[in-house]
Amino acid sequence: YRPLLDGYGSVAVYEDGSVRIGRWGRDLGMSDDLVAVRQNNILLVDGCEVNPRTREGNGTWGYVRAGDTATFITWRSAIGVTANGDLLVAAGSDLSADTLARAMWAFGACYAMQLDINRPYVLTTIYYDQPDGSLIPKRAMDTMPTDIGRFTARKPQERDFLYLTVR
Repeated sequence: YRPLLDGYGSVAVYEDGSVRIGRWGRDLGMSDDLVAVRQNNILLVDGCEVNPRTREGNGTWGYVRAGDTATFITWRSAIGVTANGDLLVAAGSDLSADTLARAMWAFGACYAMQLDINRPYVLTTIYYDQPDGSLIPKRAMDTMPTDIGRFTARKPQERDFLYLTVR
């Protein structure tokens, strides 16, 4: 694990279950009720505006393993929050950071950050409650990687993921 860095986009989860997204050191910081933080480069959407840096390349938005390395098109995912506090999650193939930021902004994100990029890593799994108390996992998109249990398996992936539950 690495220390949290000022200026980076961060999603923070608090003891009361609330989630905030913003720039670490400006909008968010350490507090006694902070439970978890995931951080990843600069914000895609900041203060209800698309970040003008979304057209920068690999140095800002991550190395593109496949796809169009000239325009930085690949699988990408993001999380955002609206002015009302509603959470947004987006993912898809053939996206640049700029396209993803504009999509999040179009859906009302005031703050949004990129999560993962490249096909093997972008995965959103939704778990459905069953009458017997078990959970059935389903990918949010059929074209996402098939390893939907990699975060909850017997030997789960230990880091670089985020999960949210509904109370």
